[in-house]
Amino acid sequence: MFFEPIHSLNENEFILREGKRLSFPIHIHRSFEYFNQIKGSTEISIGDKKYILKSGESVLIFPLQPHSYTCIEEG
Repeated sequence: MFFEPIHSLNENEFILREGKRLSFPIHIHRSFEYFNQIKGSTEISIGDKKYILKSGESVLIFPLQPHSYTCIEEG
């Protein structure tokens, strides 16, 4: 999975990182968040809905939308 670990206030800055076994409690950002599942599976809660992302699937989370991640299976 790839993710941006630092959420800058600079609108022209974007940093992309790869990680494994991401589990993170409910939180929000002032920017969009794109989550791409490369291997394994992750449960993602967005608002009141839950999704299971599997290898090759992605989700786009809108600004100020509460969301969380729970790793189900590391690939």
